[in-house]
Amino acid sequence: MNKTDILSDEIVGYFINGRVFDKFQAKEGYPIYIDSNEGLMIMRHTLCHILAHALFRIYKDKVSFAIGPATENGGYYLVSGIILSTYDFANITQEMHKIIDENINLKYTELSEKHIIDRMKQKIINDIKDTITVYEQGDFFDICKGPHLTSTGITPKSFKLVTVSEEIWKNEKCQKIRFIAFDTEEKLAKYEEEYRQKEQNDHRKLGKKLNLFTFSDMAPGFAFWQKKGLIIFNKLIELIQKKYKNIYQECKTPIVFKNDLWKCTGHWDKYYENMFVLDDMAIKPMNCPGHALLFNMNKPSYKELPYRIAEFGNVCRKEDQGGVQGLKRTLSFTIDDGHIFCTENQIQSEIEGLLILAEEVYQELNITNTRIKIATRPEQRIGTEEQWNLAEKALIDAMKGRPYIIVEGDGAFYGPKIEIQIQDNMSKWWTCGTIQIDYFLAQRLDVSYMDDKGIEQTPVIIHRAIFGSIERFIGIYTEITKGKFPFFCNPIQFLILPISEKSINYANKIANILDQYRCEVNTKNDTIGKKIKDAKESIKSSVIIIVGQKEEANQTLEIEYNNEKQVIKIENIEQYIHEHI
Repeated sequence: MNKTDILSDEIVGYFINGRVFDKFQAKEGYPIYIDSNEGLMIMRHTLCHILAHALFRIYKDKVSFAIGPATENGGYYLVSGIILSTYDFANITQEMHKIIDENINLKYTELSEKHIIDRMKQKIINDIKDTITVYEQGDFFDICKGPHLTSTGITPKSFKLVTVSEEIWKNEKCQKIRFIAFDTEEKLAKYEEEYRQKEQNDHRKLGKKLNLFTFSDMAPGFAFWQKKGLIIFNKLIELIQKKYKNIYQECKTPIVFKNDLWKCTGHWDKYYENMFVLDDMAIKPMNCPGHALLFNMNKPSYKELPYRIAEFGNVCRKEDQGGVQGLKRTLSFTIDDGHIFCTENQIQSEIEGLLILAEEVYQELNITNTRIKIATRPEQRIGTEEQWNLAEKALIDAMKGRPYIIVEGDGAFYGPKIEIQIQDNMSKWWTCGTIQIDYFLAQRLDVSYMDDKGIEQTPVIIHRAIFGSIERFIGIYTEITKGKFPFFCNPIQFLILPISEKSINYANKIANILDQYRCEVNTKNDTIGKKIKDAKESIKSSVIIIVGQKEEANQTLEIEYNNEKQVIKIENIEQYIHEHI
């Protein structure tokens, strides 16, 4: 019998109040099995340590360890001191198999002074305020919060090392060794085959093929938007604008602010390595300080709270070039940003309203594969524990029956957040929508309003975005739809194909009738078969209209949409649109 068949019935952890615990951390709760999503993550996290253990055995004192988290389909480890290539994978994999075969029991303890700390790990310890916990497996140990399997022998060998790349971590150049892993060989093979097929719908390939957006080595990390792509970009902005009409005050704030502002907000200390600094000024990595300044300029009273400001603001954030990934991770992007200035009593209803808004937008775009995470206080943070307790409770209370996952320590340095994640073509989850509670920014910038007694009070700020980075959202959405965009944001809504030159005038007549829509007449000297083929490949969800001399004589047109063909009278076009689109 296969080892995994036996393990599938073994409990590897427990799910308690939105949190995953391993068997070291909890003895009861909702059971987690290795073939569940949570069980796979526990198994993958253990594999990260097995990978690090193998590197420790092979490279001894040469290798230094940074971090090794599990990911959606596997995991990775960041190390320094060694240079690896894919040629090293066979040796590393062999050592990992050996560690699994040795069936080493893991131990979960608090860090004691007897341990000699790796210099990279010391960077992590310096940031940890809480108890430092360690997982030991034989002659190897790693600082970690877990969760893990209880033994290396429980870990299936259905994994594969796939890439090694450079990445900057805490200002140090590291090697990132990534692997994919599943609980059976069959699932691993299936994933690899699906991956090869899904690569064809990578947004970078589709964007170039459909003339939506492209990239250049002369501007790494920045997108070039073409006409058709910009239509999608602007139509998504319009969708959000319609949703918050008469609710938010839309604004435009500067792209650059003095360094004094960033020092005051805390970004200078907590976010400096991600900022583009220009002498005594810096390009904004976030829109929130500008909105806070704008609030103070207007000085609304308590009667005007909640005071909602919105901006489609362009921001710039430094990324290591190895982390840049098409539209999904860029150096410059536009956030559909909003900030709500309110009292503590108004937090709950505002968050509930934002969740409903996000659900409505995603439903309109037919995005169904989403999940919600609540990211709690990180090691590096500002504010009091009481404020963090209040903020985290407000987010959890607002969920009202919605499923969610708690992600410990992944909040912003100024507050916890709700992350609305969408799955891309490669089954990777990306954070798009966010809702964050912030008790601190208003205090730091002396933002205040006058209460009903004429006393100045500090508002709470709720940061919100529905798409998040619009660039990232479009990259993911391009993959989800495979380039078949909804009618309202389709770059070309009607493609009119005259059978020959003799029908071009009639085709233009139809285009004039449809002038409120985005139409294009194909006047190329191609056969109608080639025109139809090109139409279906270039903009996949356009309504195709075919006209020839027969259609002109009868004042009709042949219309094709969603693989359905129909001949209609020219005066019935609007009726067709109303009924079918």
